[in-house]
Amino acid sequence: MTKLSDNAVRAAGTDDDYAADATIRACLDLAEPRSFFLFAGAGSGKTRSLVGALEDLLQRDGERLRRNRQSVAVVTYTNAAAREIEKRLAFDPRIEVSTLHSFAGRLVAGFHDDIRTWLGTRLESKLAETKEALAKGKSGTKIAITRSRDIERMEARLIDLPSIQRFVYDPSPTARNSTRDAFSHAEAIAMASDFIETRRGLRAQLVARHPIMLIDESQDTLSRLIDALLNLEVNPPSPFALGLFGDTMQRIFPGGKADLVRAIPDGWARPSKRINHRCPKRVVELVNAIRTEDDGQVQIARVDAPEGHVRLFLAPPSPNPAVLENEAREHMADATDDADWIEGEVKMLALEHRIAALRQGYGAFFDPLHACDDTKGQVRDGTGPEMTFLRRELLPLLDAIARNDRFATMAHLRQRSPHLTASRLESDQLCALREAQRAVENITTQYWNGVSLGDLVKGVSRAGLMEVPNLLLDDSDESDARAAWAGALRTGPRDLVTYDQYVNSQGSFDTHQGIKGLEFPRVLAVLSDAEAKGRVFQYEKLLTGDGTDASLGMIRNLFYVICSRASKSLALVLHTSDPGTARVAVITRGFFAPEEIVQLGQSVHGT
Repeated sequence: MTKLSDNAVRAAGTDDDYAADATIRACLDLAEPRSFFLFAGAGSGKTRSLVGALEDLLQRDGERLRRNRQSVAVVTYTNAAAREIEKRLAFDPRIEVSTLHSFAGRLVAGFHDDIRTWLGTRLESKLAETKEALAKGKSGTKIAITRSRDIERMEARLIDLPSIQRFVYDPSPTARNSTRDAFSHAEAIAMASDFIETRRGLRAQLVARHPIMLIDESQDTLSRLIDALLNLEVNPPSPFALGLFGDTMQRIFPGGKADLVRAIPDGWARPSKRINHRCPKRVVELVNAIRTEDDGQVQIARVDAPEGHVRLFLAPPSPNPAVLENEAREHMADATDDADWIEGEVKMLALEHRIAALRQGYGAFFDPLHACDDTKGQVRDGTGPEMTFLRRELLPLLDAIARNDRFATMAHLRQRSPHLTASRLESDQLCALREAQRAVENITTQYWNGVSLGDLVKGVSRAGLMEVPNLLLDDSDESDARAAWAGALRTGPRDLVTYDQYVNSQGSFDTHQGIKGLEFPRVLAVLSDAEAKGRVFQYEKLLTGDGTDASLGMIRNLFYVICSRASKSLALVLHTSDPGTARVAVITRGFFAPEEIVQLGQSVHGT
């Protein structure tokens, strides 16, 4: 691994950061914009550079943007990242920040005839493929039933298409509950990619509206769209520059452009930011070792960065793995002299949503919904009408009841309840309030008697307190989705509360994929291939060297991402069937020193 002196680190840090920022700002010149690709490793201050360059652009050319009714398009990967950039730029309308999907949806909006034609062609192709697969497969199986339902949906949609005059983009990640005139996330991206390539009017409109377009996390932007934008940049209808921010080592989602760096034209600027401002020195050493086997890029820790602590814990098979993970936290508190490893904020990372559900105790709510194809997307993302009702309608009511806050209870019902509509209150306010109060008292009694979520939902429906989605109520419905919801609703309110905290990233757990771009003082990553079914990501093979480079590429990237989230100390718990053998292999691998590898289930302080 490359070692640099402190003087070299200090010089490289100053030159690297300032030179990269100066290059980006020079590229964002409306008179002569220049495309660029910024290499920005983990913790390098990429967002700070992005915002700083945009602030400089607004000072120089902001009036020109306003006069020409133009804006700089900034495309990010998540809503949270978009909000953060907007906030830092004081929501300036000359900087149009959006997620990739919402940008694509807005780009194609208004091209209704083109959308109708495109959807019709795509549906006919998918319908033919699905019918062929159904005919070749075995009848009566679960996949056959799913294909039959998909065929029905596609045929119904094809019938509807000619009568739809205006199409709208559905921002929901799941499209099963969309209105007939809506197109989905995936369709928005695919359409935008095709339209940029083939619709001259859309190309001209895009460049005229956005003379500069910046894409964050470009390594995870879908390859088809990146290709379309790269082609547009070669011969734009008017002056146009494309700026890509990214790090190919952080490509952790399928569909991103694997050969992105090689696809960048020779004439582009290529600034780089190699100083890691986030991680302690030991973590920077670890992430450098991880990417040595990939692109060999080397990051440099800040001169004033702490040394930091890293531990790999080997956990034997256990009926209660959470106990071993708590043991790891106790060891970290002792090794780092940081009591917050036990008492304070520790971000727990799980590869699969289900692992987080089991550790946090809402597995009985999660599992039925996750096992059903029609509800899997809803429980992963917290979306869909049924989940939205539980999280946005029922949960605030139950929270107010639990706090015995009558004011909050009635305030929520004034916004949500048919009992308290404006017309009802105008006609007989006293009667309406009394009916609502009696209904709340009944629900409160049920709540404190510990009834299930299903009973509470039915109580709310019988009392007319809220409009409840039929799928949560109809016991005569024999669909898989109804069965899944019936199973989930047998749990109690606490399961829903914990689940909602997880979906909102407010709890202690998050997924390995969901924390890209974030940082935490203390990180504990749960590496449990068996619980995650080991189908795609296999951490044990990576850490023991038991795998081919082709099979370990994506898991190496994900491992790099989770390790580089820690700003103080990092713990990794590898659940393995044979800790002794794993220890020997891990030491040989070279990522960790022998004293950094701890076997759990023996002694809290043993190494």
